[in-house]
Amino acid sequence: MELVLVSGQYQKLIENLEQFQHDQIRIEITKVKSPYVYFKVTSDIGKSEVISNISRAIRSDKNTTGFDFQIYGFYRGKIDFLTYMTDQSKQQYDYYKNK
Repeated sequence: MELVLVSGQYQKLIENLEQFQHDQIRIEITKVKSPYVYFKVTSDIGKSEVISNISRAIRSDKNTTGFDFQIYGFYRGKIDFLTYMTDQSKQQYDYYKNK
């Protein structure tokens, strides 16, 4: 699955992603374009659990305390800022209609 980390402090958070260790999650950074860090995740667990585990690991690092960041998945090739909505609900927004 592909994910993206969005943060003003993205350069410092790249180190956290590169050093992330988890038995069921493997991360490969594919692209960096300020303020986005795109990365591929290889895992057998679900997207929401993967995002939760990565976020928890970053927040537990004392060097990144207070950093503001978000991790999103993708929907129809676009960053999925509305993860809480159903696919059907997302179709009403032009952002998700145009690929």
